Amino acid sequence: MKKIGFLFLLAACAFVACSDNDTPEEQPAAKRLLTVEVSENPLTDEATGAPALGITRTDNITTTGSLNKFYINYEENDHKPDYTFEKDNSGTWIAEGPRNWPENVENNDKIDFYAYTGGDFNYSEVDPYVSFEVDGNASSQHDLLVAENKVAYSDDEGKVSLSFDHACAVVQFKVQLTNTLYGNLNSSNLTVNSIVLQNVNKEGRYHYATPSWTLLGEPSSFKLTNSSITVGTELQELPCGYLFMIPQSREANGTTGTYLEVNYTTSAAKTAYIPLTINWQAGYLYTINIRLGTNLIKE
Repeated sequence: MKKIGFLFLLAACAFVACSDNDTPEEQPAAKRLLTVEVSENPLTDEATGAPALGITRTDNITTTGSLNKFYINYEENDHKPDYTFEKDNSGTWIAEGPRNWPENVENNDKIDFYAYTGGDFNYSEVDPYVSFEVDGNASSQHDLLVAENKVAYSDDEGKVSLSFDHACAVVQFKVQLTNTLYGNLNSSNLTVNSIVLQNVNKEGRYHYATPSWTLLGEPSSFKLTNSSITVGTELQELPCGYLFMIPQSREANGTTGTYLEVNYTTSAAKTAYIPLTINWQAGYLYTINIRLGTNLIKE
């Protein structure tokens, strides 16, 4: 009896051990990666109504055709982005830092994603917006591109499609002498020491829901030339290249509205003031030709 009982006990222990080994361990849930599909809508040339292509800057500045880094938020996070995506050398968008789908969100729950290329994001269910300030140096400004999409992980296996729009107005300036002024000058050209754009706003908030801008702060000035330039009768671009400005409307009203201050030299250093009416809208390229004539320039 003792032997039989002992053998029965061994058999029972073996059965338990075998059952424990056969039970599969619980595996952690697979990480749900967030990936992006990105496109960019081109600027529109205000003069022609056609797409304005080839607007570029150096130093990895974000412009048409060179979108290379952006941020995504889906809730307020102390003004810090929830995701940062950057394009690698092969053109693939890579997430820096967090790259998983938001936690504690079911696969079928739709999330509002807000993407932007600069500024500070501020979240609310009614009025999410990006605070943005134009760089005071006209030659080192960058565009603000924005996109949004409401999507669930189950819609496309975690892929968020983003179609970026230009939230700024892009402005370029060209300058020339009129033939009349050219004939009245003792020399064949004129030296412009500086051109300053006066009284335009450089701070604002871009509101996703509207979409629209709210202007903030006091009007500012932007120096459009970095050094003296010799101006002739052919239109030439100013050294600053393109300005990326907050959309706004302002009336020409002497030196109390928006105007251009032209500092030049003929027989002596002088200044001319050119009133300027502007109606800059987001997503448009504006070209302003500064034609210096005898009614402005006094020799």
